[in-house]
Amino acid sequence: MTPFDFTVRRHGGADSQTFSAGEHFRFDIERIEDYFSDHLPSPLIDLLRIAVAVYVADRTTRRRQRDQERQWSRQVTLTVGVLEPMFWETDEIRDSLVDCLEFLTDDSWDISFKQDDRRKRRAIQRNLFLPCPDSRLCLYSAGLDSAAGLGTQLLRSPERPTIPVTVWHQGGQKFNVEKQIGLFRNQFNTELTPLIFKTHLLGRSRERWKEEPTQRSRAFLFMSAGAAAAYLSGGSEVEVYESGIGAINLPLLSGMTGSRTTRSTHPEFLRRMSELASTVASSGISFTLPFWEYTKGQMVSNLADAGLHKLAKSTVSCVSYPLRDKKSKQCGICPACIFRRQAMLSAGIDEDGSTYKYDIFAGSEHLKPLKDGRLAYLKAFLMQVAELEEVQSGRRLPERVLRHLMGTGILRNGQSSAPFIRLLSEYRREWLEVTQQAEQRGYSWTKLLAASGNTPEGASRASA
Repeated sequence: MTPFDFTVRRHGGADSQTFSAGEHFRFDIERIEDYFSDHLPSPLIDLLRIAVAVYVADRTTRRRQRDQERQWSRQVTLTVGVLEPMFWETDEIRDSLVDCLEFLTDDSWDISFKQDDRRKRRAIQRNLFLPCPDSRLCLYSAGLDSAAGLGTQLLRSPERPTIPVTVWHQGGQKFNVEKQIGLFRNQFNTELTPLIFKTHLLGRSRERWKEEPTQRSRAFLFMSAGAAAAYLSGGSEVEVYESGIGAINLPLLSGMTGSRTTRSTHPEFLRRMSELASTVASSGISFTLPFWEYTKGQMVSNLADAGLHKLAKSTVSCVSYPLRDKKSKQCGICPACIFRRQAMLSAGIDEDGSTYKYDIFAGSEHLKPLKDGRLAYLKAFLMQVAELEEVQSGRRLPERVLRHLMGTGILRNGQSSAPFIRLLSEYRREWLEVTQQAEQRGYSWTKLLAASGNTPEGASRASA
């Protein structure tokens, strides 16, 4: 394990904490080098060091649970040991790095660098598998979107070798990835060899009850690993599998701004990350969203068409995963769970109710014990569906939606909004179809939205 350390100071306070590779966290960068049978250049090693330091700082720094928006954001000061501090201290590089992190996390990052040229000198373990220069490179988390995206690409071109890149930061993640990759191999008889880069907290550093649950910086860590893989493979494109609905991520509630709603696959973040990675690697690297015009339901439908229902069901989407509940692995009522259920049902994939702690599709009796607050996100989704009535006929984007798209850099001045109208129209159609099915089964929550799509009635019900 390549040694290095970094120091974190939180919320502008005087107290600091130092973390060291091998003692407080794993940093198995050798896995990337051995996979490609080649050494990484110093700037990319430093990028991975910084990404791990940011991730650990993010994970161990709790947000302040206050009503005021800025109280939610944090001030984090990092001093990271790198091989080439002068490179990272240039205004261009530092500004690009901070821009990426602050857009992604909505926090204030003050990052400095110190010389730490410790690097284990070792011979590369030659990999018997040599990646094809034309290999497809993608990020793979074992979640539903990554599985649906990879499945869609394999349906289109199963003959093309693929390298899924995974950052193993959770227990059981490697098992889930390898299980899913095995299902893909069997279905498509394709060359599919995952690169799994392990980094996680060790020992007493891992006190889960103290951890920050949002951990917005995971995307920065994943994409830094993707950049390293792109450089060593000779590739220039890293595919990110997320639906268009998930990428633009319209806020469900008025307070869900900044880091209160994830920007992990936001087009503007991918643009900034592409610029940073290209500068660090001295080579063009771009992170792309090949399915930005697809809904999640459309992506998952491709898994169903390929007969991969079992694979879809093996994925996890819950923001609270892993739950401390032996009977269920997903809560069923967080935004990610509700979004997942809508996509799975749109694709015709029924899930066992035991998959979720609270199953909103199990009937009214199951939901009676739930307090009203537990259904807040479901109400918000239905309110959003009601609001999107204007796009159903291809007319225009609602003002709030347009402000979000333009305010976060997704839609530029002069750019046509037609693709987003088509995307949101299809998304609304899927929701209405799912709601009608639920209404026929007698589920009481459908009263929150008029299944016919009548906007005034639906909106008033959803806001009740």
